[in-house]
Amino acid sequence: MTGCLNGGSCLLDKKRETFSCSCKLPWSGQRFEVNSRCPSGWVTFGGSCFYLNGTEQQVQSDAHKACRTMGGDLPIIKSAAADKFIFELIKNGNTVTPFGAWLGLERVNVNATKFRWIDGTPLEGEYKNWFDRETNNQGFNEDCVNMFGKSIDNRTTSRAEGKWNDYPCGCHKSLNLCPVVLCQRPLRP
Repeated sequence: MTGCLNGGSCLLDKKRETFSCSCKLPWSGQRFEVNSRCPSGWVTFGGSCFYLNGTEQQVQSDAHKACRTMGGDLPIIKSAAADKFIFELIKNGNTVTPFGAWLGLERVNVNATKFRWIDGTPLEGEYKNWFDRETNNQGFNEDCVNMFGKSIDNRTTSRAEGKWNDYPCGCHKSLNLCPVVLCQRPLRP
């Protein structure tokens, strides 16, 4: 049975034939769950499984397809706790870019001011964590959303870390301006 590398506790539920471990992320001390109701390599938080692919993806729809192939989708963030957890995954992943990861949030219509999650839920009136002066729709083509990662160069400031940014649905991979793939899926029954 798999456990935590840095200590923690694991529980085996023989009746359900599942196990779960409460571990700490070694780099932050933040707690996460490893659970047999998630595929191998995925971590649990708030009733969902998360997988950081870490591959820079030039087009948001390709990131979406990659997640769908694994039985998930791009992340939907409904709380500050989930937002913080996802940022910890992004900033401590193997591939750290200042443009973080794609989120499952898109502009409702081209040049509209409203956004909705990929499950159809409107963002209006819900938790949000936009960076200063976002959403600005710079160039009138920022219809997708990323969460900024760790500031590693002069492209983002530390104030931007973990904040949301409306962004073109395609980026410039050759300039290291692309978010990575992060997937979310519900726990298996």
